[in-house]
Amino acid sequence: MHAPLKIALVASLLTACGQQAKDEAVAATPTAEATKADAATFASDDRQAKLEGKDMPDNERLVIRNASLHLRAESPGAVATAAAALAQQVGGFVASSDTQGAGEHVYRIDTSVRVPADRFQHVLAQLREHGELLQETITGEDVTEQHADLGARLRSQRGLEERLLAILETAESVEDVLEVEGRLVLVRTEIERLDARVRGMEQRAAMATIGLVVEAPSRVSVTEAEGAGSRIGRAVEDAGGWLVGGLVGVIRFVGAVSPVAVLVMPGWILGARAWRRRRREKMLVAAARGGATRVNE
Repeated sequence: MHAPLKIALVASLLTACGQQAKDEAVAATPTAEATKADAATFASDDRQAKLEGKDMPDNERLVIRNASLHLRAESPGAVATAAAALAQQVGGFVASSDTQGAGEHVYRIDTSVRVPADRFQHVLAQLREHGELLQETITGEDVTEQHADLGARLRSQRGLEERLLAILETAESVEDVLEVEGRLVLVRTEIERLDARVRGMEQRAAMATIGLVVEAPSRVSVTEAEGAGSRIGRAVEDAGGWLVGGLVGVIRFVGAVSPVAVLVMPGWILGARAWRRRRREKMLVAAARGGATRVNE
């Protein structure tokens, strides 16, 4: 790389590092303009102004709000449906839902809804009216300083990108162009990573999360939920299962006894034959003795 271009490139990198350190120091100061953030809106037209800390109220902070609500109600399904409708009404949505029950009888529903942060308390108040409140937990995570720090780092990387583009225009050799473009790839990758983190933080702050658990007063057992037809069908299935189980037991018994029978059977047959032969011989001897006794008489 040519010496002038190399010097300019190094100078740009050093300037960017110094500017980033300065931005981070300013972002860490509680009274710095960079610590001002807006949690209510993050439209694309205002986004750069937020990152630079311009035109933002001093008392506005970026807070990620979450709530957990545990209710008892006669119809958990109806409460979950009302929660989904309420979330859609204020511009939110259902993030997840899990239903537990037997047949048509639902005894517990776990659902999670996302609602705009400025409607967070309103939605909570509406949900409390749908059942008996068992437990409620509300948390808030203040990410104002983290957001300001990411914004400072993002501005620093964008400034470095502009300086590298200016150097690229003065590059004369292929080697110089490849060197600068390689650094541009790294800088733009870091810009995309930081930008994604900033956007994710803003979106989490703009949409609060409410986890709702609704339980019925008493859990309906599976037996109570079944009708006559389903009970008969289940009895037939049980009988078939018992029959199959009995056949399997017989087959297993035969399989277990067969090797023993193969080993014992030949000896048993030979022993039985020898016993029958000896018995026959004793009977012949006894008969012969009886005949001799009669002749002598």
